[in-house]
Amino acid sequence: MIGILWILQVGHRDSEAPTPSPSADSRAISPLAPLELNGLSVKEQVAVLRAAATELGQRLVTEFPRQAESYVLLGNTYRQLGQSTQAVDSWHEALTLDAQRADVYTYLAVLEEEKGNAEQALGHWQKVLSLKPTLPGLRDSLANTLMTLNQWDNAIEMLHEEMQFSPQSARTHYLLGRAYSQQKRFTEATTHYEETIALDPNWTTAYYELSTALMRSGQREAAQHYRRRFRERNQQQQEEASYGYTEQEDLQKAKQTLAGLCAGAADLYRAIQQDALELALLKRVVTLVPNNLAGRKRLAARYQALSRLPEALSECEQIARLAPDDPTCQMLIGSLSVRMGRYTRAESAYQKMITLAPKLSAGYHELAKIYLKTHKNLSQAQILAQQAVHLDPTAGNYYVLGLAHHENGDKSSALKALKHALQLDPGNQTFQRTYDQLSLGK
Repeated sequence: MIGILWILQVGHRDSEAPTPSPSADSRAISPLAPLELNGLSVKEQVAVLRAAATELGQRLVTEFPRQAESYVLLGNTYRQLGQSTQAVDSWHEALTLDAQRADVYTYLAVLEEEKGNAEQALGHWQKVLSLKPTLPGLRDSLANTLMTLNQWDNAIEMLHEEMQFSPQSARTHYLLGRAYSQQKRFTEATTHYEETIALDPNWTTAYYELSTALMRSGQREAAQHYRRRFRERNQQQQEEASYGYTEQEDLQKAKQTLAGLCAGAADLYRAIQQDALELALLKRVVTLVPNNLAGRKRLAARYQALSRLPEALSECEQIARLAPDDPTCQMLIGSLSVRMGRYTRAESAYQKMITLAPKLSAGYHELAKIYLKTHKNLSQAQILAQQAVHLDPTAGNYYVLGLAHHENGDKSSALKALKHALQLDPGNQTFQRTYDQLSLGK
């Protein structure tokens, strides 16, 4: 369980991206260039960050010229920097290397829609549909484009298909409401607008559209009710809205752009065993966006995988401060602490895990193991092991319960628990050996 909790989160880039194969001489790869922001004005920092993102993106296509992912990352970077022409060029280059990248067609479709080119956008959405026919939300986007082209019947058909994949999608219901309203089918439109609000009470425009549909179907009182609710919510949104980007917002956006690129680049360098460069990129992610939990979890997982346990534990402690209610974090702190012989810290972590997730057996199981290993609180270890078995009667939990009974002098109960463990996992040599030794009185 410990091994899969965060390690699986390391490869968090688009799952469509193929695993890169080595394409650069590892001896020729230079370290990550330093990033100096101290003493600079906000505008100067933004300029440095944008330049660093462009430089790193271009470096990727130089060092990984046969990897579509490098061009995707460069294209996404150009896109976020507002350089759409360069973004499109990079994405097309990615498609020449891997024509199955549905994510790239999605980027192209969105960009064409923003430019008002609905026909071109439709072609890209249809390509995505051919590649990823079960992708949730896809038919919403395709239907929205069809509506722009006044293909209302096709849009409605597409949206009803989407409901099979995303039955709780507020967006699907909202778009159906719009489509039915356009066809003057106001009763059906009303039903879908009401469902939109039920699924997402903050969808402000749905209140206005619902009011309009109700009015046109003759339900004036209900229409006035939702029109008032629209005005209230709209006024609240206007009061909370900020107009235009401040310098600090520009700086934060620039940091996030570079951080996202570093996270993607780390995957490419990991594939060619460039551990130092991968770690440097992951550390830059958390330096740029300190509250980025996903980035910190990736860094902690890589430290753990590379057996750099003190760094992994330090990163997990940072995560615990940012996410104090995350039981998984406490699980990893406990695991790392045990491996480092820090049993007091591990005990504290597992106690907190039990508090945060009392219905998970893992916390009870691991805390019982610590008490058995340190030969303290043995009666408590037995109680914990019994609770673990109660919550999840697995072979491993029965095994720990058997050990706890044995340490508390109850040989009969120990043998019974170990027998249960063997019945659940008959091929486990450790279980069998322990059972045999206890049976023989050793």
